[in-house]
Amino acid sequence: MDEQINNFAKTRQDIVSKIGAAAARKLLRDALYFIAVGANDIISLSSNVSLSHVENIKYLDNMISKFKSQLMRVYNLDARKIAVTSAAPLGCIPFERDKFSIDDCVPHVNELAMLYNVRLKILLSELTKHLAGSIFIYVNSYTTLEDVLQNYKSYGDDHINHSLPLPSILNVFFSAL
Repeated sequence: MDEQINNFAKTRQDIVSKIGAAAARKLLRDALYFIAVGANDIISLSSNVSLSHVENIKYLDNMISKFKSQLMRVYNLDARKIAVTSAAPLGCIPFERDKFSIDDCVPHVNELAMLYNVRLKILLSELTKHLAGSIFIYVNSYTTLEDVLQNYKSYGDDHINHSLPLPSILNVFFSAL
C-alpha cells in the first residue's frame, strides 16, 4: 500500500498545483476514500501452518501497526472520510481450498481473517477518536459474504458449481481478489 500512498501524494500535489492549496485541501477533505487491504498478508500467513497462535497474533498485530502508519499518512495528505473493508472469509476462496485440498472453507484461514478484523475495527475507532475531523468507517465484508455463502439461494443463485462447491456468484467474486 505504500506505493499507492506515494501515488496519491503525487496526485495530491498535481491537484494543489492546478487549483491551489486551499481549494485542494477542501476537495480532498470532502472526498470519500475506499481502502481494501489485508487479504494477501492473511493468505500468506495461512500458508505457514507451523506458526503458533501467539505467533499468528503477533503477525496480525504487526500488520495492524503498519496499516495504522499508512492510514496516518493518508490522513496527513488531507483524507478525512475513509472507508476500510474488513478481510473477507478468505478460507472460502478457491486458492485456499485447493491449497489445503478440502471442499469446504478452510477454518483456520477464516479464523485469521476474523482475528484481523477485530483488530482493524478497534484501530479505525481509535483513529476516528484521535484524529481531528476524521471518520474511519469499518465496512464488514466478512459478514456480508458469509451471508451470501450460507444463503446463496436467497440471492438468486440456486445451484452450486460442483468442481468448486461454492455458490457461483462467489466464485466470480473470489476469483477477482
